[in-house]
Amino acid sequence: MPKEDPWTDDKRPPLHKDNVFNRRADQLRNTAANMRAAMPAAQQSASQSLSQTYLRMAALQQQQQQQAAQQQSQAQPEVQHSYREGPPPTAYQAPLPNAPTQPTAEELERKAVFDSATMTFNLRSIMRMLQHELNRSQHYNRHLSVLMVELNGLKTIELSFGLVAYSLALSAAAIRLQETCSPVELVGRYSDSRFIVVCPERSPEDARLLAEHIRLSFKALSLHAQSQTVVPASIGFVSVAHGCTDIESLIAIADVGADTALERGENQICCAAEE
Repeated sequence: MPKEDPWTDDKRPPLHKDNVFNRRADQLRNTAANMRAAMPAAQQSASQSLSQTYLRMAALQQQQQQQAAQQQSQAQPEVQHSYREGPPPTAYQAPLPNAPTQPTAEELERKAVFDSATMTFNLRSIMRMLQHELNRSQHYNRHLSVLMVELNGLKTIELSFGLVAYSLALSAAAIRLQETCSPVELVGRYSDSRFIVVCPERSPEDARLLAEHIRLSFKALSLHAQSQTVVPASIGFVSVAHGCTDIESLIAIADVGADTALERGENQICCAAEE
C-alpha cells in the first residue's frame, strides 16, 4: 500500500490559490507519492532479475565442469585392472619380508663398545678403559701394565686362503686370547692383527709372566684353514713402574716392544722400556 500523504487537502495549511509556490509544492508532493507507490514493484522486479542471473551463472559453471571432466576422461582412459594379475593396488603397502629393521638399543650399544669381528672391545672403548685404569693407578698408587699382542700368522692366512678363512682365524684367535687372560684383564682390538691387553694390579714381573703364558698358549694353537696353520704371537709389554704417566706413552712403548719381538723372530716377548 502506498504511504499516505501527510499533506492532504484537509491538513494542508491555507495558502493562496494563485501562489506559484503552492502549485510547485503540489507537483512535488504528487511526484513523491507516485515514486513511493512504484518502489515495491521495482524492488520485486530487481530481485527476480538477480535470481535469474544467479541461476544462469550456476548452470554455466556446471556445464563447464562437465566439459572439463569429459575432456580429461578422453585424454586418460580408465585402466581396467585384472584380478588374475593380483589384487588391486591400495594405499597401504605391506613391508617386504627381507626389509631391514631398525636396530634395537642393545644392538646399538654393542656396536658402540665391541668390535664386530672379534667381540673384543673396540679401540675407542679400550682406550677409555685404559685411561680410567691409569687414573685409578695414579690415585691409589697401584700397579698397571699393558700388553700389545701381535698375531703373526693371520696375514699369511688371508693371503693364502682368502678373507673368509682370515675372519674365522681372527675370531678363534680372539677367543683364545680372552680365555688365556683372567677376568680382570681387558682385551681390545688395536689394529688388524694386533690386540691390547690392559692388566690392572699387575707389576712388571706379573706382566712378563702373563705375556709368556699367552705366547705358549698361541704356540700350541693350530687353526683349521684348509690345512693346519699355526698363529704365533709376538708380545710387547710395559708397566707404569717404568715411568709412563699417560696412555700415549704406555701404548707407544708396548707397540715398540711388539715390533721388536716380531723382528727377533716369531713367538717372542719384549719390554722396550727395559732395553
